[in-house]
Amino acid sequence: MKTTLENKIEKLKKNGYDISVNKIITDGFLAWKNTIFYGIFCVIFTYIFNNLIYNLLSNYLGTNLIDLELAKAISSLNNDSQSLQKLISLFQDYIHNPQIIIKTLLSSLIGLLLYPLSAGVVYCAYLADKKGNTSFKHFISGYQGTKFIKLIGLVFIQIILISISMLLLFIPALYIIPAFILAGSFIIIDDAPIIQAIKYSFIIVNRKFGKIFLILMISFFISKFLGFLMCIIGLIFTLSFSQAIVYSIYKNTVGSIDVDDEINEN
Repeated sequence: MKTTLENKIEKLKKNGYDISVNKIITDGFLAWKNTIFYGIFCVIFTYIFNNLIYNLLSNYLGTNLIDLELAKAISSLNNDSQSLQKLISLFQDYIHNPQIIIKTLLSSLIGLLLYPLSAGVVYCAYLADKKGNTSFKHFISGYQGTKFIKLIGLVFIQIILISISMLLLFIPALYIIPAFILAGSFIIIDDAPIIQAIKYSFIIVNRKFGKIFLILMISFFISKFLGFLMCIIGLIFTLSFSQAIVYSIYKNTVGSIDVDDEINEN
């Protein structure tokens, strides 16, 4: 028996869909307003967690002295062309240090554990839109049952593909990142399997790749660039706009197809 999501995707493939950039941005702002508390919590908790892990790994691996030497070397540089070359050389030596490589890999792997929080913001936007309310339980639902394994697996696959794209000057990443954009939503909202979630995301994005790419660029500008303009602290408020846009894309594509769906409140 086909799931509701499968029926929606088949209907979308048969009839196609159209999206309005203005409507998605407008719906994104509404979703952002409805989930601002969870978005702020996600940003602050992520910052504290990553710094804690970074400091713990620095102490454990003994890289504090290496970090200190780099900071001193940078502070002693002058503002000239030779200093720029020295700065590049310093960073190259730093990132190729075996201890730094290990610390970076470990901190990145541990950082994967935070992805379900971002997915939780999307799920809260979904419930707030459909039911008018949500809770902290829904926010952390990505850590419950098989959703946690699937979300971690999804982001791990993305990291591998994006890392491979580094060999090709990140050009493949310009397609990979948008193509994966709805996969997390299909997992956190519809509890879809990883491969199915990725497949459905590709199907939807490929039909309107240009518009979705443009929407993601606008989202990046609002969530990152405007946050920096607001004395950086504004990032606490603006970063979660990217999750709100993800839900808005979901809402205006597969979420707009009526097949008598029922809200799944895990």
